[in-house]
Amino acid sequence: MSDKWVKLAQRLIGLTSEGKLAWQDTSDDDVVQVVIGKNAIELESSGFHDFEIRVRDGSGKVVDRFSDADLSEISNLNYASALNSTYNLIRRQISGTEQVLDDLLDELGKK
Repeated sequence: MSDKWVKLAQRLIGLTSEGKLAWQDTSDDDVVQVVIGKNAIELESSGFHDFEIRVRDGSGKVVDRFSDADLSEISNLNYASALNSTYNLIRRQISGTEQVLDDLLDELGKK
């Protein structure tokens, strides 16, 4: 199971950085989610470099969960830093910050 956790985290990080996942806010300020098919993945920030990934099935039930510490222990890599960067990028995408900056850079490039 732990190999699947690492693969899932790596794909989430990569696809998010490429802008290929449509993350959304949830009712909890520290949790974002992305729906993939009939399932969903939540990423929660519960403090400085403290993250949890939850996997929900089509009915909304949490069927698995793991933390950055679990990932780091399995892989000997620092997943707290990677998930922190990903979480911050998601927040910027959701808020529209990235699009505003892109628009400004486009306009300034025309001058």
